[in-house]
Amino acid sequence: MGIFSSGHYFAKGPPGPEPTNTPLRGYYPVSSIASPGLPVAPQKQNGFTLIELIAVLAVIGIILALVFPRITGFDEHNLKSDSERISSLLIYLNEASATKKVYYRVWFDLDSDRLDIEVSKTGLEYEPEPETTFRIIRPKSDLEDIVTPGLGRVTTGKAALVFGPLGASEPVAIHLKADEKKLTVSFNPYTGKAAVLEGYIDVFRK
Repeated sequence: MGIFSSGHYFAKGPPGPEPTNTPLRGYYPVSSIASPGLPVAPQKQNGFTLIELIAVLAVIGIILALVFPRITGFDEHNLKSDSERISSLLIYLNEASATKKVYYRVWFDLDSDRLDIEVSKTGLEYEPEPETTFRIIRPKSDLEDIVTPGLGRVTTGKAALVFGPLGASEPVAIHLKADEKKLTVSFNPYTGKAAVLEGYIDVFRK
């Protein structure tokens, strides 16, 4: 039997299941379907974009480049390390020239803070010596001057020190600095010993 209301006839049937909030298969809530022609609100993104990460890393790199070299004691550590390496190098070349019966020539380039080492069997014609790895003074450490009895005080250009089978040609004092800190590398070819001294020391002053 049906129900008639306002000109419409409704069929009366058995009661159906209770309504639920779960959408039927193939049907979706109206709010989840974008209507054609209507703008869709952009979804909020979490995290950083690649460009933002690159920008942050670049800023961190600039800060480290400015701050790290200025850390207290860092420059002094490099200065002392370079001085000790030069001291060890002079001792090694002095001993190696006597043992191998060859000549070594060390060029101190005060303009570029670099050491170039050459070797010769006769002491007349030299070629680059590939075995020794120490070549360049570290950043923030500078060769201030080279002093020998024969050359005097050399502050620019290049100065050479020769080691032969009978030892180095003459004593040498090498002065290095980093900001206000200064060290002196003194080498005596007659004893074969080298020392690293605090400050700028004129070892040849009488």
